[in-house]
Amino acid sequence: MNECITVRPLETLTEFWACHGVQKEAWAFPDQLVIPYTQLITIQQNGGIVLGAFDGADLVAFVFGYLGRLPDTPLYLYSQRMGVLPGYQGRGIGEQLKWAQRAWALQQGIDRIIWTYDPLEPPNAWLNIAKLGGTVRHYKRDIYGQHDTPLHDHLPTDRFLLEWELLSSRVLDRLASGWKAPAADALLARSDLPLNTITWGEEELPCSGPPNLTENSPIAHVTVPANWQELRGADMALAADWRAKTRQIFEHYLARGYAITDYARGRNAGRRCNFYLLESLE
Repeated sequence: MNECITVRPLETLTEFWACHGVQKEAWAFPDQLVIPYTQLITIQQNGGIVLGAFDGADLVAFVFGYLGRLPDTPLYLYSQRMGVLPGYQGRGIGEQLKWAQRAWALQQGIDRIIWTYDPLEPPNAWLNIAKLGGTVRHYKRDIYGQHDTPLHDHLPTDRFLLEWELLSSRVLDRLASGWKAPAADALLARSDLPLNTITWGEEELPCSGPPNLTENSPIAHVTVPANWQELRGADMALAADWRAKTRQIFEHYLARGYAITDYARGRNAGRRCNFYLLESLE
């Protein structure tokens, strides 16, 4: 973890106001998509939690969540949003915030945190599945609608609903000393069954073949781009095709009782690609 970064609950109006700047810089959000500081204060004062990561006195990242409950389920913490200033991204601060969020939840007697993320965003998948040990059982189609922002760029805002079981063996393993994130070779050794095939275009961009929706193997894998933002910037039509084809795969197999249990970074035909592992839970 970052020794120079401290994580604690937000306390002052100035700290809550600073969350506006983090949201705008992290995602280039317009005002209507920025969660106002007044709402963050209310969440903090009514059973939720707003944690900040500080470099000295400066807020450089934050995460917040509030209590949620579905029929016939115990209380959980719903983690609504996490943002890290661009200059601090890639330094493990998001992971540091999530482990602190876990510690807070357990202190409240809560053993599950839920949040959503874009299935095709590699840094989010790497953190949420590989490093934190989250599990995905549900796919949400175009959950926030389509927006003309750099983050969404009119693509459907499809999301995985990630469940973080805080006391599960998957999570406890990742807290153990010496644990290492999975390598692609190890993940693929568990599954030689691809649910999509990959070809490479003239600009070395990955293209997905038709989804394979007929398999019954207990373990399979899906190949996804290693740099989603670069692909989107180069070819929006190709990005839309990736969204549509992976949507088909994930919706189909999750509805059949599969879950996404792992994620690894590796190569396909010598080029960078990443992989999701799906396992049947039935």
